[in-house]
Amino acid sequence: MRSYYHEDNVFFLEGCVSLETGDRWVSPWRIPFRRRDFFPFLKDQRVHDSPGVRLCFSTDSVDIRIKFLDKESFAEPVKFDVFVNNKFSEGIDLYPGKMRMDLIGGGGMADYMIYLPPDRAVWLEGISIDDDADIVTTRRPSHARWLHYGSSISQSACARPSRIWTVQVARRLGLNLRNFGFGGNCQCEPMVGRLMRDLPADYITLKLGINSYGGALSERTFGPNVIGLIQIIRDKHTRIPIGVISPIYSPEREDVKGGSGMSLKDMRETLKGIVEICAGYGDQNIHYISGLELLGEADAGLLSDKLHPNAESGQDLIAENFVKRVLSRLNPTLAVHGSMRP
Repeated sequence: MRSYYHEDNVFFLEGCVSLETGDRWVSPWRIPFRRRDFFPFLKDQRVHDSPGVRLCFSTDSVDIRIKFLDKESFAEPVKFDVFVNNKFSEGIDLYPGKMRMDLIGGGGMADYMIYLPPDRAVWLEGISIDDDADIVTTRRPSHARWLHYGSSISQSACARPSRIWTVQVARRLGLNLRNFGFGGNCQCEPMVGRLMRDLPADYITLKLGINSYGGALSERTFGPNVIGLIQIIRDKHTRIPIGVISPIYSPEREDVKGGSGMSLKDMRETLKGIVEICAGYGDQNIHYISGLELLGEADAGLLSDKLHPNAESGQDLIAENFVKRVLSRLNPTLAVHGSMRP
């Protein structure tokens, strides 16, 4: 078999922001790796995990081997989902000491898209194929680009890589997703605003509030930080749709004020008011969506811990409601046509 590495440019990591490279390995990051010190509370947290990131290539090889490096100790399996010619093929779990994925191709040229784990960093060593086979990179530059910012509810680390709700939405509507779901760390940081401002985008959604409930932001600072985040993004993305989404239902936090001095009901009112302020100053393409439209009190049984949607039905429900109730506001045509896709 012949082996290929990042420098050979025959495969592509889509959905990340930057790549860290070493001696015949490459690792995706969701912030600029070389400027990671500008993200002090993120660089050692969730930004090296890979929700929504996918490995893309095309090959006619019958035997395909994909090798990842063992750089972290872990007890749970590392989950990957494999799609061939845009259809689900199989889910593969890898374990310490056995970080090699073996795929069987059909012999004809096929497109492979492998979703990386939403709860792990990965270090891809390379891809090996049959000696007489070809491999080329696969990209989707024509697809509409969607940037989404949120908390662990958006990172969805409990689910399989292709079943997290943001990936379900992106696949259903044919969107090129970058998922900035940073578990425990969605704090409306200015550098995240700058990052999203400087990336190409056709749609931006901001699911805000739940990580600030505990007190990292206060009743005094939450609203101003949200306003600042939106205005930084608007420096360059002046006209594209922005959806501002408040927290989903969480029974223990609805009326009880957290360390922020705010309850979730307070946060929803604050976010709705901020969108109204932006619209009042001429922003004609900003939209408020209550998180209760994605998962409300009637759906509380789908919360695994009274906070996070569970790995199956909870993810499915949010994906379905996101298409119907968020993207229907941002682009009604996209949502209508997307709902008819398999």
